[in-house]
Amino acid sequence: MITNYYSIIMAFAAGFLTGILYFAGLWWTVRRLPGRTRPGLWLVCSGLVRGGAVLTVFYFIMGGGGANLLAALGGFLAARITSVRRVGPSGDLLPRGRLPERTK
Repeated sequence: MITNYYSIIMAFAAGFLTGILYFAGLWWTVRRLPGRTRPGLWLVCSGLVRGGAVLTVFYFIMGGGGANLLAALGGFLAARITSVRRVGPSGDLLPRGRLPERTK
């Protein structure tokens, strides 16, 4: 089995970028829901657009093989972890590298 490390790294980067765009779009949508007259419709349409974009990117990455798809999924999950740590549980942007203290 020959592994092309460059394509795996590029698939991870594409998955990470896709994840950042997905979760940034989710954050943007949720922040604007209170001012909308039909928040449910806004949320569903946003989810369809974001999900469709992710599936399209993953479809093209999948053409490179299963290893590329797994690398892209790993990048997407890394973007999720990064986004959660950056935004925090309250939804407000946190200073970089600082997590809020947990209360019991």
